[in-house]
Amino acid sequence: MAIEIICQGCSKKLRVPDEHAGKQARCPECGAIMAIPASALPTRAATGPFLGSPQTAPPDKWYLQTEDGHSYGPVPRAELDRWVADGRVTARSMLRREDEVNGTLATQLYPQLASSTAATSGQFSQAGANPFADRPVAPVSPVNPYAAPTSYGGKYRQAHRGPLILTFGILSFFCCFFFGIAAWAMGADDLKKMRIGLMDPSGEGLTRAGLILGIVSCVLNGLVILLQVVGAIVGGLR
Repeated sequence: MAIEIICQGCSKKLRVPDEHAGKQARCPECGAIMAIPASALPTRAATGPFLGSPQTAPPDKWYLQTEDGHSYGPVPRAELDRWVADGRVTARSMLRREDEVNGTLATQLYPQLASSTAATSGQFSQAGANPFADRPVAPVSPVNPYAAPTSYGGKYRQAHRGPLILTFGILSFFCCFFFGIAAWAMGADDLKKMRIGLMDPSGEGLTRAGLILGIVSCVLNGLVILLQVVGAIVGGLR
């Protein structure tokens, strides 16, 4: 008796002999690797309200392990397809279905990835070579790593300007009123960038201190100018 399975890569129905139950097989159409159930699914006639419901297919959820070792998922196959279309999955990435133990190279499930990186992956070009065959992909919490990134390449996109803003805030009390305006504007902008992850947050304290000094300086200088204007008006009326 043969076991019928559905290929997760091309949705083609395949028949596999019983002796391969519990093992893995490669789809002859698309080359996708899939797990073979331990036994054939019960037929519709063998099920009923008193005989139990037929077994359901394994959940179509996938884990992704990137080249740098970070793991994400599980996500539905449709979401994984979108990651591939967006270029977020590379030929050296590892993919593992939720009900499997070991992962496989992304090129096994998406052969088109191999052609896009053939020029830069000579060490992996041997036919059938899979240097990650025995490396399990560890499951992680369901997080989408491809939302707006908070950092780039392990470093923040912009360095903080805390010392400069603090210096402007201090100078605004002794030199020029416009240093206070600069400290206020720069501090507010930098704190906003830190909140959304575009700037190094280690300078938040200095930036906030410079911002406060700039605001205080602007307020005091504004009061002085206002009093001078009022004094000039009152003096003119006399």
